[in-house]
Amino acid sequence: MSASITRLNLTKRLGQWSGNRKPSEITSTTSPDTSHVATLVAFVDQAWLDIQLSQLNRWDWMYNRLDDDSVALTISNRLLTMAAIDATARVVVPFKAHDVVPLRYILLKHPTTDAVHRVEYVPYEVFRGYRDRGARPENRPTRYTIRKNGDLEFDPTPDVAYTINCDWLQVPNELAADGDSPDMPNHFHMLVVWWALVHLMDMDENGGRYRTADRQYQKMLNRLHIEQLHEDMHDEYLSTGEVYSW
Repeated sequence: MSASITRLNLTKRLGQWSGNRKPSEITSTTSPDTSHVATLVAFVDQAWLDIQLSQLNRWDWMYNRLDDDSVALTISNRLLTMAAIDATARVVVPFKAHDVVPLRYILLKHPTTDAVHRVEYVPYEVFRGYRDRGARPENRPTRYTIRKNGDLEFDPTPDVAYTINCDWLQVPNELAADGDSPDMPNHFHMLVVWWALVHLMDMDENGGRYRTADRQYQKMLNRLHIEQLHEDMHDEYLSTGEVYSW
């Protein structure tokens, strides 16, 4: 099993492979002693963000499960914020049915009977102005949508504090301390160095090292795609060909 590579060591390797700094000359990423070391740190940080953003909704390591009854809806409140799920939660990803309607759904569990039921996903543009029009009754929610800021909105309004079972995607995270490491699988951490080196060598107009770094980056990126790329896109939960009930 490969060990994780910290932000400090990623920066040291970038400095060494770029031919600009020996590893022993880089002692901190939070208080770099020269502007050039600060530039190396910036390239490492940006490379990590670039990798996360390149397939934002499809990297398997960015998927998380919520199925421990730890998050509950609030009685008489139609909204559930992403912060209530987790501080790093960006958007809920519904389950996909293969045999019955609804096609996209999450699960809610009754707090006293433990009965579990499906709650169907409805696109926001369809939900808005119809399912949120006027005073809504309180009952067992049967439909939900995702607002543009990621929050969930339910209909009918929850009559009890149902707990939620769903998957969710986290926001991209940043490297901030010397000991921080990319949270993708350890054996792909060097991808950050290769991508940072591609851009650094492009800026320095070093064609030979640029081509070497780009070849290594592409090879490792292909392996990452094979291992970690989720099979389904979730940018749009329902295609125009899919149906949902009213």
